[in-house]
Amino acid sequence: MKKEHTTEIPKISNQEVGTDSLGAGAKQWEKKSQSPDRIWLSPPHMSGREQGYIQKAFESNWLAPLGPNVDLFESKIMEVTGAEQVAAFNSGTSAIHLALQVLGVGPG
Repeated sequence: MKKEHTTEIPKISNQEVGTDSLGAGAKQWEKKSQSPDRIWLSPPHMSGREQGYIQKAFESNWLAPLGPNVDLFESKIMEVTGAEQVAAFNSGTSAIHLALQVLGVGPG
């Protein structure tokens, strides 16, 4: 019989960890970001709604590569920026790779 593993994430208030409105972990990130042996890009932020979006994606079977969430995201970006075309990528590396190809940048 397969044993199920569940992990419960404790809810911690800002007062308990002594953080400001940036969210739990912001002060720890600030302290760590000044460390000379690491480059910290940004503190993680979870709004609490992510689990619902993940569940919706599984229920609709739109896991990859695209789906209604990506379409909505791209249309909102076009609306806000006034851009005629928008493409969402899974990473900054993918976006830069395509941009270099579009611009005709080659080796060297």
